[in-house]
Amino acid sequence: MADEVKLPDYQGRKTFDFILQQVENCISDIRPFFYNVTNFNVETLYNEEFLEKTRRYLYERPGIDLIEMAMCDIAYTIVFIGVSWFDLSALMRIYIKKYNPIFIHTLLPYISFIPHPDSVFENVWTEFKQEHLSSILANLSIDLNENLQDKSQVPKTHIPTMFDWFTNSKLNEKKYFRYYGGHQFKLGHYYRHLYQSVKYIDGQKNLSYSEKYEYLKTLRAQLSTPEQYLLFFNTISSLGRPWEFDQINSKTPLKNFNCYLITKYNFIKNVPDTYFINLIEMKKYYPLVHFEFDDLTEERIMLQKRFR
Repeated sequence: MADEVKLPDYQGRKTFDFILQQVENCISDIRPFFYNVTNFNVETLYNEEFLEKTRRYLYERPGIDLIEMAMCDIAYTIVFIGVSWFDLSALMRIYIKKYNPIFIHTLLPYISFIPHPDSVFENVWTEFKQEHLSSILANLSIDLNENLQDKSQVPKTHIPTMFDWFTNSKLNEKKYFRYYGGHQFKLGHYYRHLYQSVKYIDGQKNLSYSEKYEYLKTLRAQLSTPEQYLLFFNTISSLGRPWEFDQINSKTPLKNFNCYLITKYNFIKNVPDTYFINLIEMKKYYPLVHFEFDDLTEERIMLQKRFR
C-alpha cells in the first residue's frame, strides 16, 4: 500500500496558516503524554539542571505551568525540525539533556509515526491509537516510576514493545508519508532575520525608546496573526528563548527587563485572542505585554517609563 498524498504548494502568508495548524495539531497529539501519565510532575519530566534554569521564570511569571511550557516547547520544535529518522536524531540531541530520556525516547518515536491526514494510512493510525495509546501511556508511567532516581537510563522493556506494535500495524511502510515533515528551511532564516532586526534597532544608542518603538511597530505591523502566534511559540521554545526568557536569570524581578524584546516592544500585541486553542494563555508567559484588546495596566505604564 503506497501513499499518494499531494501536498498543496503553500506560498506567502498561507504557509504560516498551515504551520500554525500543525503546531495546534501537535499540541493535541502529544498532550496525553503530559497530562494522562500517572504521577507525572515537573521533577519527573525535567532533568534537574534544566528544571532549575526554567524555574527562574516563575520568580516573575508565577502563572506559567512548566509542564505546559515543556509541551509547547516540544510541539513547536517537532513542527519546526520534523520527524524523519535524520530529524528525529536532532530532536533527541536537543532534548535528551533537558527532559527525562525515558519520556523523550517514548514520545518522539510515537509522534514520528503520525501520518498526514490525507494519507492512506490515516485509518491505520486511528486504529493503532485507539488500541495502543492507553497501553503506551501506562507503560511510560511504569518506566518513569521505576527510574525516578536515575533518569539517565532508558529502559529496555516497553519501548521495544511499542515498536513491535508499530511494525504489526504496518506503520513502518517505506512509502509512508508522515505529517510532521519539518519547516526549518522556511522558518529558520525568517525568525533569525526577525530577531536580528529587532536586536539591531534595540541596540541603537542614538535613538530614544519611543523612536525605537515606532520603528519596530512598523515592523510588527507586517506580521500576520499566524506569524505572531508562531513567534509566541518560537520564543517560549528552547529555540527562541534568547528573545526574552534567557534574560530572566535572577531572583530579582525584572532585573534585565530592558533586554525583554517581546515585552519591551509589545511584539505579539495584535493577536485577536490571548488564549490559543482555549488552552494556552499567552498572558501568563508575557504578563506585561499590552495586548491590543486589553486595558493598559499601571504596571505596563511604569515599565515603559524605565525602558531606554
